[in-house]
Amino acid sequence: MRISSFSVWLCESELPLAFSWRKGLAGSRDGFPAGATPRHAVIRMETDCGKSAWVTASTGELAFDLVRRRFHLFLGQNPLMTEDLWHQVWEVDRIEEIHIKVFGLLDLLAWDLKSRLCELPVHQLLGGNATTVQAYASTVTFPTIEDYERHIKLCMDVGFSAFKLHAWGDVRSDIELCQALRRWVGPEAILMLDGSAGWDYVDALEVGLALQDEGFFWYEEPMREFHLGAYKKLCDDLSIPVLAAETSDGVHWNAASWIEAGALDMMRVSTVMKGGLTGAIKVAHLAESFGMRAQVHAGGMANAQLCAAIPNNDFFEQLVINEAQIKGLSTLDHLPICDGFLTVSGEPGLCAAYQADQLDEIAVDKFHVDAGSLRVTMATVSLTNIKKHFGSTRLFEGVNLQIEKGEFIVFVGPSGSGKSTLLRMIAGLEDVTDGEILIDEDDVTYEDPSLRGIAMVFQNYALYPHMNVWNNIAFNLQLSKLPKAEVKQRVQDAAQILQIEDLLDRTPAQLSGGQRQRVAIGRAIVRNPKVFLFDEPLSNLDAALRVNMRLEIEKLHRKLDATIIYVTHDQTEAMTLADRIVALDYGEVQQVGSPQELYDSPANKFVAGFIGSPKMNLFDADVSVDAGGKAKLTLAGADFGYTVSSSALNEGETVTIGIRPEALEVSNGQTVLPADTLEISGKVESVDRHGNISYVYADVGLADVLTVQILPTLDVRPEDSIILRVPSSRLHIFDSSGLAIRE
Repeated sequence: MRISSFSVWLCESELPLAFSWRKGLAGSRDGFPAGATPRHAVIRMETDCGKSAWVTASTGELAFDLVRRRFHLFLGQNPLMTEDLWHQVWEVDRIEEIHIKVFGLLDLLAWDLKSRLCELPVHQLLGGNATTVQAYASTVTFPTIEDYERHIKLCMDVGFSAFKLHAWGDVRSDIELCQALRRWVGPEAILMLDGSAGWDYVDALEVGLALQDEGFFWYEEPMREFHLGAYKKLCDDLSIPVLAAETSDGVHWNAASWIEAGALDMMRVSTVMKGGLTGAIKVAHLAESFGMRAQVHAGGMANAQLCAAIPNNDFFEQLVINEAQIKGLSTLDHLPICDGFLTVSGEPGLCAAYQADQLDEIAVDKFHVDAGSLRVTMATVSLTNIKKHFGSTRLFEGVNLQIEKGEFIVFVGPSGSGKSTLLRMIAGLEDVTDGEILIDEDDVTYEDPSLRGIAMVFQNYALYPHMNVWNNIAFNLQLSKLPKAEVKQRVQDAAQILQIEDLLDRTPAQLSGGQRQRVAIGRAIVRNPKVFLFDEPLSNLDAALRVNMRLEIEKLHRKLDATIIYVTHDQTEAMTLADRIVALDYGEVQQVGSPQELYDSPANKFVAGFIGSPKMNLFDADVSVDAGGKAKLTLAGADFGYTVSSSALNEGETVTIGIRPEALEVSNGQTVLPADTLEISGKVESVDRHGNISYVYADVGLADVLTVQILPTLDVRPEDSIILRVPSSRLHIFDSSGLAIRE
C-alpha cells in the first residue's frame, strides 16, 4: 500500500467560545480581528488501494500551508509504516521547524487509516483496552473567585470529582483560590493546579507548599520549561508531584533530558505537542520505564484514544468554559462525559469521513497533490540581495534576479566569475551569507537540498559504475520507496524522451560521453523537479558531441516546458540555448537579457568582449567635442565625426570603441567615403577560412589586430594591403568606466 494523494480543504469555523488564561497568556479570541472568521482544515490522505484517511486541524491556515508545501514529499510512502513516516517528518522539521501544533497531522492520518483497515479503535491497536477514563474539569481563568465557585459547583452537579485550576498568576490570590477549592469540593476530590509557567522558583515553592497542605494531586508547569535546574530543586523541595514538559519540543529526546535531570515527577504527553500518537506513545513508554506517570494533555478524539491506550495515564482533560457547555458534555457524539467519566469510542478511526463534494462547496480554499500532478512542474526562482563571502573575500554583494516559470536561463562567464557558486547556492550545496532564495514563492534559503524540488546535472555525470542505465535512473525513486509500477513508468518515460530505450541494460562503461550525459539528465527528469540545474554538463564532450547535446537539451526544454538554470563558460552554448543570459564577472551580474540583446546592445565592455565569436574588436579612442556638441573620435590617426550629446562624451576623455567583425566592410578605396563612416588602412596578417565564411586578421597599427568577417569569395591573402570601413551606426562606444554610451 502506498500514499497516492493528499487533499486539504480550508473551511470557516464557528467562532470559538471566548475565555482567558492568566495575565500574559493569550486566551480564545485574544487578538482575533473583529469581524474575522476562524478557519479549520480538513485533510484527506488517499492510497493506491482505494482506502482513505481523514483528520481535522483547528489551526486551519497552519495545516493548509504544511500540506501545500511539504506533503508531496510523502507521496508513494507506505502509510502503515508509521515509524518511518514519523522520522521523515522529523527530517523536514530539522530543516524548517514545523509548527508544533501541526507536526503530528501525518501521523494521525496514518493511525486513522490503520484503525479503519483493521476495523479496531486506535487505542486497541496501541495496546490499550479501557472503555472509560476518569475526566477532570479543567477551568479557564475566570475573573472572580465567585465565578470559579459557580463553575466548579456546576461541574460537581454533572458528576466531576477531579478538578484543575488555571488561576490568575498572583501568588497570594492563587493560594487563596486553591484553599477555597478544597473547601468547595471536600477532602475526597482530586485537585490539580496549572501554573502556566508563570512563576520563578521562590514563588513556585511558596505556591507548591500551600498545595501540599491542601492535598493536591499534582502541581503543573509552575515555571518556564527551560529552567531544568530550578525544576530539579523544586522537585526535591516538594512532596507534591511536579508535572512538566508539556510544550517542550523534541518528544522523547527532550523528555529523556528532563528525566536525567530529575526535573519532574510526572510527564506531560499529547498528540498535539508531541508529534501525533507515535510521538506521544514514545514519551509515555519512556516515562513508564522509569516508573513515572504520563498524564495526557488536552481533549479531542486522538487524545481520548491515547488516554485509553497508555497504562500510566490517569485522566482525560476536559476544558470547562461556561454553564451551557458544561451541561452539554454528556450529549457529545464522540466524547461524552457522564458522571465524571469519558466513554472512549470503540469505533475505528480518529475522525469522521467527509464527503469531498460537500467540502468543495463550503471550503474557502482547497489544495490537492498526487503523483500525476507533479509531472508538469514549473517554478519561479527569485534571488533577492544574495551575498556570498569566503572569509574576507566577497564574491557576491547583492545579486537580484527573477526567473519565470518555464524559462531557460544561462549563467555565463569566465572561470572565477561565480556562476557555479551562484548555481550551487540555489541548489543548497553552498551556504548563502545573506539574502533570500525563493522557489515557487517558498523561502528555501536555508533548506536542505533534498527539500527544494530541484534536480542537478553535473559535468562529470556522477553515474554509479556498477549499475546499469535503468538502475542509475531509478535509484533515487527506489530510495524514496515509490511504487514499483510508478518507478517503471517514470524510467520508461524518461528513456523515451531521451531516446535511450535500447541502452537501459548497459553499464556506464559501455556508453559514450553523450550517452552518459543523457542518462544523467534522465535521472534528473524522473524526479519531476520544479527546477533543473545544469552545471557545465557538456564540458567533457568533444566539439561534435557538444553540438548534438545542445540540440538535445534544447528539445528537452521544449518537451518538458521546464524551468532550467544552466551554467557554462561557453558563450556559444549560452547564445544557442538561453531564453535569457545572465553574464557574470568576478561575482557581479554584468547584464541580463536575451542572447540577441546582449549581442546587439552590450551593457559594458566586458559583455561586448565576452559575447560573440569571434569576439568584438575593442580599441581606445580620444574624444574632442566642437562648439556645436559634435564629438570627434580619433582612432589610429583617422579623424571622423560621431554625433552624440555633449553630456555623454567629454573633451579629452579616452573611450573604447567596439566593432563587431561582421560590421567591417572591405573597401577598394575609390568610392566616396560616406559621412560618419570610419575608414582604416592596414595589412593582412592571416586569413582563417571556414568554407562558408572567412575571418581576416589585419594589422592597422593598433595594439591588437583587427578581426574582419568576409565572404569566402573575396580574394584576400596575407601581406595584402586592406582598407576597412564601418559606419558610425555600427560602432559601440564605452566610457572610461567601461559602461556603454547610448545615443
